[in-house]
Amino acid sequence: MDEKKGKQWFAAGAALLLLGLPASALAAELAPPVNPRIKTLAGEQADPVQPAKAAHYPAFSLHGNVRVFYADARVRLPGVNRKANAYTANRRWQLYPSLALSPAWKLTGMLEDNRYDRHVGANDHREDNHLYLDRLYVTHETSHGTRLIVGRDNLWPIEGNVVDLIVEGVRYGFGDASREGRVDLFAGRTVGYASRVNKERKNGVVLSYDRKSGPWEGALLYYGFHRDDDPVAMPVLTDFSTAETWQKTLDTQHIGELYAAYHFTPHVSLELEGLYGHGAAKRVGYFPSWGDTRTGYVATLRLRQQPLDLLKIGDYGLWVSYYQMPRVTYIYPTIDPDVTVFGRDGFRGIGTRLDLVAGRGLLLQVMYYDIKNRDENVSVLGLRPFVHASERLLGVQLRQFW
Repeated sequence: MDEKKGKQWFAAGAALLLLGLPASALAAELAPPVNPRIKTLAGEQADPVQPAKAAHYPAFSLHGNVRVFYADARVRLPGVNRKANAYTANRRWQLYPSLALSPAWKLTGMLEDNRYDRHVGANDHREDNHLYLDRLYVTHETSHGTRLIVGRDNLWPIEGNVVDLIVEGVRYGFGDASREGRVDLFAGRTVGYASRVNKERKNGVVLSYDRKSGPWEGALLYYGFHRDDDPVAMPVLTDFSTAETWQKTLDTQHIGELYAAYHFTPHVSLELEGLYGHGAAKRVGYFPSWGDTRTGYVATLRLRQQPLDLLKIGDYGLWVSYYQMPRVTYIYPTIDPDVTVFGRDGFRGIGTRLDLVAGRGLLLQVMYYDIKNRDENVSVLGLRPFVHASERLLGVQLRQFW
């Protein structure tokens, strides 16, 4: 799809969303639950265990979870004759202290301890994070749905396919998605995951509008991010790894996302995310400036709707997704495979996950991904290091909530 058709496609979808999603005669019967993975920018509850409303203020609550994660990934880069079997064994626990000062004001934090018993490469514990304060933010929420959040929290709009990062900044939202629609705005900078690993931060804004009508759900989002520092100068091409690293870097990104979902039953839904992105990299020493504009999409079939009842043993969730995502259409996606192995090629393929309540508060998750590079015409100084690249991942995760 070329750039002109992509713009027309997004304009048509945005007009449909703003004018009102079609009503359905089945709306009263279905009354589909709100998809908990559709998380507005006004703020996300990262842990499914929700504290009860306080009877007296101030009121303190504490909940958390422990996770054990194991994954086996097979990475192939035939363009540079590389093969890797990456094994990951991870232990993590999180605590969510919360202090409700009044029905409207609340202070929330998250303490995390993250250990890698086995990781890619020889230094298994090189990315360990011993006990640290990962999130801290203040929330003000009114009975009319207006919400203000200031501080450090997780940014995960819609499915997290575009971005899933810890951010610092301000979020403000108002409106009712089931009536006139809801508007949310984030302004701030990234500080988590990719920022810690790549030592780079990006300033940005995210604006969203979402609406629901009967079995239909829809959202329109804009993401604009840019580096808050200049790229490291590399005046000469010293080796291929230098070019490979630069090929993974994007200094500026503008992404449009159009989301639509239809609930056939309260537990079965079909979802589509349309993506339109532009990305650019500045000139860095030997390397030329680079820019690209592409369209992509993610289609998801949910055969069992969340949220899960963590006290009901045997309750489960299941989804299957197909990805067509050029590099310029995502910033740091939430999927388990390491998509940086595809550089600026982006990726395509399938992913699926089964969630099963194996005990009271005990959640077992099994995920599988089979993805490949998407754009084989992207080159670095005439080289195509990621041509025919592929990655397969099988992972198992066990989480105990309290």
